[in-house]
Amino acid sequence: MYSILLVDDEQDVIEYFQRMLENGLAEYADVDIYTVYSSKEALELFEQYKFDIVITDVQMPQMSGIDMYHRIREQWSKTQIIFLSGYMEFQYAYAIAQDTHARFITKMEPTEKIVNTVLQAIEELEQEFHEQELLNQAIATNIKAIPLLQNNYLNTYLNGGDDTVSDIQEDFQYAEIRIDPAKPVYLVGMIIDGLPFDIKPKELEKYSRFVYSIGEKYLSADFESASYLYEGTKFPLFWILQRKIDSNAALDGRLEYIQHGFSRTIDKTLTCSYSEKICAYEDIPHIYEKMKNTLGYCSYSSDITENLIPCTDEELEGFELIDSSARVIKRNRLDRIQELESYMELDREEQYFVLFDDIVQPLFIYKEWKGNSCIRSLL
Repeated sequence: MYSILLVDDEQDVIEYFQRMLENGLAEYADVDIYTVYSSKEALELFEQYKFDIVITDVQMPQMSGIDMYHRIREQWSKTQIIFLSGYMEFQYAYAIAQDTHARFITKMEPTEKIVNTVLQAIEELEQEFHEQELLNQAIATNIKAIPLLQNNYLNTYLNGGDDTVSDIQEDFQYAEIRIDPAKPVYLVGMIIDGLPFDIKPKELEKYSRFVYSIGEKYLSADFESASYLYEGTKFPLFWILQRKIDSNAALDGRLEYIQHGFSRTIDKTLTCSYSEKICAYEDIPHIYEKMKNTLGYCSYSSDITENLIPCTDEELEGFELIDSSARVIKRNRLDRIQELESYMELDREEQYFVLFDDIVQPLFIYKEWKGNSCIRSLL
């Protein structure tokens, strides 16, 4: 249904063109035709209704059709305007010549030409409507695709590769990632303690959103952030955090607030690994790999919960796993988890379990240190 507004100060002209259009358009388009006798009335009616097409005289008392046209264009830029004049007024025709949504014909034109002019305007409206639908669909599809696109680009960023910093900057801008890869960042990895390994992706995404929303509360004032969900297992969620231009903030204390806020909201706990210092672009893959292995190990133990694990870019033989009462020991065995993963991917079952036993056997869990768990090496 298309709405047409006829504007002319002469009643007999209005009635003539109303009959012409009702008869001429009946078999081609479904239209409603409204009539007014001045530009002022037309503008008042526009405040209440949206008209697809306006057919107007040029010369009218108080306000001309051209003046009304300019007023309409200020607010309703897509409305089709057809000027009907008693004779060809070239100065007016020239004034609207650049407007693709406006036409100028004389009242003396044959009925067929006038009707065809209105039909052309309707066809343009249908084309614009179709193009807008396609655009809306593309926007909706793009919005749905952005999280996946962001995850893909962040995967490249974290794992390193042949892409230059400028290439990654371009990718980040396209995917609306608010991190500048040329500048240093903090890297934070998290696992949600106690989740089953066969957790459904939908459930994992839900938990990840909770983590991210709580993190935004404590970090957004000082940091730009991007989140990356490691695929294939129940762990982990990674954050890339970059100080805002006017901020000198550090992570001190903020991760504990996030852990506390998450456990109060969801009744589950978080274990976090974090870079103690800001990381340059070239150091990120190394830190990321160490962090991933560390959190991967922690995910296998139900006794290691709600810990904070600092990670450095140095090749240390060990590190400390920190919670309110425990300290953990050597890290060198955890480095072999990557080897364990490769056996799993290659389906080498025997080598996998031999190495797994070698990693796990020397570790014992004690639960008697102030009621909390800790790991101690017997080596």
